[in-house]
Amino acid sequence: MNRILLIIAAFLCGTAGGCALAFFMGKPVHAGKPAPFVKRILPAFLGILLLAAVFVLGGALSDTARLFLTVFPTAFCISLAGTALGLEKRDPKLLELAFVFRIPVLSRIRYIDLPACKNVLAGTLCTDAVVCAVIGVLQIMMKGGAAG
Repeated sequence: MNRILLIIAAFLCGTAGGCALAFFMGKPVHAGKPAPFVKRILPAFLGILLLAAVFVLGGALSDTARLFLTVFPTAFCISLAGTALGLEKRDPKLLELAFVFRIPVLSRIRYIDLPACKNVLAGTLCTDAVVCAVIGVLQIMMKGGAAG
């Protein structure tokens, strides 16, 4: 049971981190001009490198650390990519208005960013949950232990 809770915790942390980083990196720099797509997606490679390090250093890590470090980067990368794709669909005129009228960041995220990426984000999170569950359960099964 503890390992299942660890999988859920790693999924939630990775998803929240990926979405928050995408929203932070996707903020408009100038009037209505968001940062390029490549700059928002590059931090995902950190997650991929972390996942590769887990497989290379697998024997030196404890079971708990290996399980967390396998699920976390997966959730982080998938949610970051999905949120970044959704942010590409924002209306540039709304972003320009938000910049001109100095709309606070949280209001911009709530009223401009989230409606623009809600469909993509919902699909991404559903896919993300299934992938993380499968990876986490496979990690548990590879060790020969029960899920609890």
